[in-house]
Amino acid sequence: MAAKCYVCGEPAEGDCLVCGKAFCPSHGDRLCAQCGEQDELERRAEAYEGLPSPFFFRGALAIAILAVVLEVGWDAYRSVSSGPVQEYGRTPVISASPDSTPAAAAQSTPTSVPQPTPSVALPTPVPPTPTPAVLRYSVQSGDSLLAIAAKFGVTVEALQAANGNLEPTRLQIGQSLIIPPR
Repeated sequence: MAAKCYVCGEPAEGDCLVCGKAFCPSHGDRLCAQCGEQDELERRAEAYEGLPSPFFFRGALAIAILAVVLEVGWDAYRSVSSGPVQEYGRTPVISASPDSTPAAAAQSTPTSVPQPTPSVALPTPVPPTPTPAVLRYSVQSGDSLLAIAAKFGVTVEALQAANGNLEPTRLQIGQSLIIPPR
């Protein structure tokens, strides 16, 4: 009796070298389909043996990005918090040889002169100017525009302009007047 393929039941043409199952040409060559797939997976795994895990590369990338972000953030923090940074060149060195005179030593030139680095001054915030509160006055008996203007230190013209060209002869007791700012 001829062996049959373990998958489809067709007449088998060979046995798997690993598990011994019979297979037809459609379901294997030297190995059955199952052992062949397992063999392929093992060969792929061997190709990656010794290489770092993909998680290693993701972690390294995350650390590199974090380092860049921190560096940029630190530079921005330093530029804002510490104000202008002044860097100077080397300090002048006056060297005198043993046989030179003090006058000759004083005339020697420095190697470099300190030069302040130009800095950008940040504008100082200006507090908003408070808008003057509207001051109102209620006309009393015996008041005149001149007396009210003198009482609040404004001119009669400013008082009239603030109240819609108020007529001096038409003041009424209890009338509310707007007093303009000084």
